[in-house]
Amino acid sequence: MGHVGIDGNELIDKEAKKAAKGESSNMKLLPHILRKGLKISASALKQGHNKRIMDNWCNTWGNAPRGKRDHQLDDSSPSKSFLNLISNPKLPRQVSSLISQLQTAHIPLNSYLHKFKRVDSPRCPVCGEKEESVEHYLLRCPVYAHERWAMEEFLKRKLDLKMLLGDHKATLMLKNYIEAMHRFDQQNDWIR
Repeated sequence: MGHVGIDGNELIDKEAKKAAKGESSNMKLLPHILRKGLKISASALKQGHNKRIMDNWCNTWGNAPRGKRDHQLDDSSPSKSFLNLISNPKLPRQVSSLISQLQTAHIPLNSYLHKFKRVDSPRCPVCGEKEESVEHYLLRCPVYAHERWAMEEFLKRKLDLKMLLGDHKATLMLKNYIEAMHRFDQQNDWIR
């Protein structure tokens, strides 16, 4: 719009639109220096390559069993928001690792360890429930009811996995819960 009415600009705009559509000049009519192909930006190549890698990773992760479970907790996964969540400077490295393991259900709870014959039974060691899963540990184990109640009071809402493993406000309360339960203290060697 700023070029309207200025001599020559309308012709330039017309030619630019033709070039954008691929209707450029005959190569033989151009000066020698313009007959060569345009150089490709290394930065644009890297960006395109990184985007293809990221898209491929997102598709692969989204179709994997852990990725499908993860999408139930965080539908933008894999995302930077979860990395930011566990990168909180107030979280010790071990707790960040445990939260990440809780999200993927790849954590030293008996239901997982039993699959690899690391423990004799998938039962919860504190209440005897038939399977000590992430859901049981965080939401249902009656022995941990008091600590869950403290989290619910602080967060002012009913607990669910999506909120506990995806909400920045819940992260520090989850840290307190994990540390108060001492469930993973004996398995420090397994975690490292």
